[in-house]
Amino acid sequence: MSSYSSDARMNVVESLVFHSRLLLLPVLLMCLIEFGQIWYFSPNDYGDVIRSGGDGIFRKILWLLALIAILGHFLRCGLLMVARVLLPLLPFVLWCCLSTILWSVDPLFSLKSVVFWAIASLVAASAAIEVDSKLLLRTLGTFFVVVVLCSFALAVVVPQSGFTRYGNELVLRGFFPHKNVFGWFCAIGGILIIANRQYISTRTSLFFILIITLAILAAQSQTSIVAVTAGLLYIFAVRLLKRCFGDGARAFYAMMISLTLAASVVFYLYPFLLDLVGRDTTLTGRTAVWEHYFSYLIHRPVTGLGVGIFSSDTDINLAIGGSVPGFEYQKLHSPHSLYVGLFGEVGFVGLLLFLGGHAYIAIIASFKSNNTWVHCAGALSFLIILAGTAEMRDGIIPGIATIMLIVARGASLRSLFPNAGLYMKNEVA
Repeated sequence: MSSYSSDARMNVVESLVFHSRLLLLPVLLMCLIEFGQIWYFSPNDYGDVIRSGGDGIFRKILWLLALIAILGHFLRCGLLMVARVLLPLLPFVLWCCLSTILWSVDPLFSLKSVVFWAIASLVAASAAIEVDSKLLLRTLGTFFVVVVLCSFALAVVVPQSGFTRYGNELVLRGFFPHKNVFGWFCAIGGILIIANRQYISTRTSLFFILIITLAILAAQSQTSIVAVTAGLLYIFAVRLLKRCFGDGARAFYAMMISLTLAASVVFYLYPFLLDLVGRDTTLTGRTAVWEHYFSYLIHRPVTGLGVGIFSSDTDINLAIGGSVPGFEYQKLHSPHSLYVGLFGEVGFVGLLLFLGGHAYIAIIASFKSNNTWVHCAGALSFLIILAGTAEMRDGIIPGIATIMLIVARGASLRSLFPNAGLYMKNEVA
């Protein structure tokens, strides 16, 4: 009787482990909602960001389902594949863990930030490893387009929520706190779909691209237009150089020379380029914000103040941001630079590890493979490095680009784990 009961319990556990993989895609989409800042913002005077209720319950459900999905993946597939997916970024995360334990001014908050990164990253890696590439891209592409279409509908039905005031005009923000967040979401989705469009039909990919393009234009986010253009040009350059040189090493050197020349041109022409996109040399006052934050952060250059301190609305962040000379009325709560923020959180060591991990994905890994997912991951890392100059996003608090980057790396390595996929087909990912 005892043996029968034990066997029954084992069968139940095995069934739960097997069926928990069905949670991977839904939990991945929930992570995109949470870390992509997708929610309904209550009607207001087109300026305030007032998030409606219900997000607390949503988060609790997300954390529970994510833990079940991650644990089930580990029991089915082990840790090796996920470790390979996350390997370039692990030194940075380990430094963040060390920072949390030894010198964070708020260890509990820093621990929460690291846990958030772990949950989002493990869900993204697990889903990409186990789900068929075609189903994965179709699901993600549909998700991006549905969010965009719902944002358009919101702007028509409840314009006070769907639009936000930017200067003297109203711009579309949809289910996002700001038009730039909406534009960034669309830019990442566009790169994901265009880079891997062979996994979906031509008609579907053209429809997806059309909707996302309209959304970027409607948001009037110049940053997002630059981002999607730069990301696609990066993918094009990688593939062109590999075809021209026929060797990854020589193509890599050619890319490094090209990037150096491009950086030099931008350095000498940046006043003209900024004027071209309607910005001044202060980047709309950002340089003053950077200097103000840096004057506080320089006192702890090696360790920083603690993980996540400047990625969220902490008391320290609000105090420093609210005292920027000339900008007190704006109540700033961000250094508006990923580099300044990371320097303040984990010091120059953590900043170098962060940049090193993304540089490897963007520059080295991209020339080691012809896989479209690898090139997509490289473009997203390149964009995180590029956009980090003027925006505080995708650091230790993962954003939409970080999650899609890890998804792309997981999908590119999936062929090494042929028995993991629930919807596995005979394909080379």
